[in-house]
This record gives sequence, structure tokens and C-alpha cells, in this order.
Amino acid sequence: MKRVMLLFLFSTIARAEPFYITIPGEGWSLKVDAPPMTSVKGTSEGRIYQYMASSVETGLTLSLHTETEGGRSNQECRETYWRLAQRNPTLVKDTVTLSGSEQALFATHLSEGVYKGEAFKTANGHAYLAKNGLCIDLHASHWPYDVSSEKRVEEILRSVTIVQ
Repeated sequence: MKRVMLLFLFSTIARAEPFYITIPGEGWSLKVDAPPMTSVKGTSEGRIYQYMASSVETGLTLSLHTETEGGRSNQECRETYWRLAQRNPTLVKDTVTLSGSEQALFATHLSEGVYKGEAFKTANGHAYLAKNGLCIDLHASHWPYDVSSEKRVEEILRSVTIVQ
């Protein structure tokens, strides 16, 4: 019964709405269409910015990292940081999909493992963008995994745009 209630709770995902992440000191923001986030935290040091937002209600988490390395193009950004992301031991390699749009390049995958004795499975994805010498890695994930998790993550990533 507990599992059924959890699945019901997470299957009632809130509607996506424009969600803005302002990059400190840069004069621009990222806009993504995502359900409302209930917890938000950001820290910056110079041009390096780390941001995390999540919602217990929806099971979605967004994180963003800016780096000065790999910031000349979307391609260089993805090549630089996707290589590092693939070191994650929970990444299921045969689920990786690389794609792109005019706005960003993407990498999506599933992760599986055990955390505190409990098995988990999540849908994950990264959008890689370059702007003014910065590489932006926007990560989205959904847990607990259900049949719509991958679609939710991909829709969020594909909605990303840079706004002045």
C-alpha cells in the first residue's frame, strides 16, 4: 500500500512553468520549463556558479554548474564535462543518448544502484551550453523512476534557453 501511495503521489506532477536561473554577474539567465521547485540554493565564486533546486512533491531535481573551461562552444562544453559525468559508477552505459538542438547539446541516461541499502533507479540528463566563455552544465533528474521519468527529464532539458 505504501508503494502504491508513493507512485500515486509522484504521478501527480505539477504543470511546468517558466523557471529562471540567474547567473550572478553575467547579465543573463537560463529559462527552463519545470514544475515549481520547493528548495533552491546557489553559491558563486567569481564566474563559477553552483545551483541546486528540487521538489519533493514532483521528485525532480535541477542542478547547474558553470565553468570557465570548455566555454567556447556547446560542443566543447559537452565534450569536456560529459566525459567527467560518465565516470559516475551508477550510470547505465547502454541507456546513454546524445542529441542536440539549436540551444544546447544533450546527454541523457538512467542511473541504478544502491543507496543506504535500498535499490534506486533515476532518469537523468544534461544540457550543455556555452555563453561568453562559460560552459553551463544543467542537470535534471527524476526519482523515483516511473514510466514518464525519461520524458519529464528530456522535456525540461529541451526547454532551456538563454535570456538576456
